[in-house]
Amino acid sequence: MPCSIFNGRAPTVSFYNFPFAAVEEALANAVYHESHELGNPIEVQIWPDKIEILCHP
Repeated sequence: MPCSIFNGRAPTVSFYNFPFAAVEEALANAVYHESHELGNPIEVQIWPDKIEILCHP
């Protein structure tokens, strides 16, 4: 089935299971409190009923 292109992009429908501002704040806190010396990544796990953001020290 062909897809229409608008402004160089395929059309999308966005919806959020979690408040965007809360997710943004949680990610900002994870980056702020991360240990930058060790270079460990921030892990984000998204489940249907929760989001887990893990900073490994």
